[in-house]
Amino acid sequence: ILHGKESFPLRIWVVDNSGSMNTPDGKRLVETKRKHDIRWCHCTRWAELHETVKYHAQLAALLEAPTKFKLLNPTTRPGFGVAEMGPEMVEEELNSLFHEFSRISPCGATPLAQHLRDIYAILKPMEQSLRAEGKQVVVCLATDGTPTDLSGYNGEYVLRDFELALKRLLQNLPVWMVIRLCTNEDNVVRYYEELDSQLELDLEVLDDFEKEGVEVHSHNPWLTYGLPLHRCREAGFRHKIMDLLDERALTLDEVVGLMRLLFGGEVWNSVDPHSDWDGFVRQIKLAMGSEKQYNPVKRRLTPWIDTSLLQRKYNPSKSNFGMLTILVVLFAILYAMLW
Repeated sequence: ILHGKESFPLRIWVVDNSGSMNTPDGKRLVETKRKHDIRWCHCTRWAELHETVKYHAQLAALLEAPTKFKLLNPTTRPGFGVAEMGPEMVEEELNSLFHEFSRISPCGATPLAQHLRDIYAILKPMEQSLRAEGKQVVVCLATDGTPTDLSGYNGEYVLRDFELALKRLLQNLPVWMVIRLCTNEDNVVRYYEELDSQLELDLEVLDDFEKEGVEVHSHNPWLTYGLPLHRCREAGFRHKIMDLLDERALTLDEVVGLMRLLFGGEVWNSVDPHSDWDGFVRQIKLAMGSEKQYNPVKRRLTPWIDTSLLQRKYNPSKSNFGMLTILVVLFAILYAMLW
């Protein structure tokens, strides 16, 4: 993420505060009084997104990474900035954002196209310098609905207007976009996923933490899709391996790359699981230590990597040998009992 600060000098969040964000089908993680006891808490979509925004605002403040937060339906202020006015103002910016967001009561429509045009106008003067330095701006669109106009109408013309604004932004400017969905509604999810597949733009559609965890688990069950990974993807962290997690099973070389991303360190350059599987697993266990993450599939804290499942997937000969040994021992015991 710190490296991404250099590659992405600005992040812009478009935060959906439309009336439908009052729908009570959101979820957020809460820590109970019992140590290591973390549970899902049902809440409104807005409460879930509010928590997400607070996290990314705090992260922006910590890294001093300039970030704008634009409300879809402006209230007393149309938006807020963090780390935009120098280190000495970061705490004041953060407190102002927290204070104003705590007072927001979602209402209004989902006029996404107009915000994309506004962002285009903000970024157009920066285009030349961004391209010269090989940098991009991350735009995170956090929404629970398909586009509408200001009155709430969402006919074909409105959808077309949004798609044209989206293509104009992503095709003409160095922008990487994350669409963070805040809904379970099939028609909304389907609309954005089809948009992603059809337009072939610099765009990623991201579900909530729980749904993404289920998708990742279906392809790579040995990995705990921890909340830090999800937050990285929300923040626009780009890496091919991260993109593949919820698409297919990683190759063994990609697993090594993921270990490097998760745990850092040059040691992974000298550990080759193809020639020294045991050494590779030892290094994983050493890197993990006792750290655990909330597992959205198992709904409890688990290590980042289940090394038993990892071995079953990528070193089956050793797993089969272990199973064969167990069978031989069981057969010997049974034989001794019979005779």
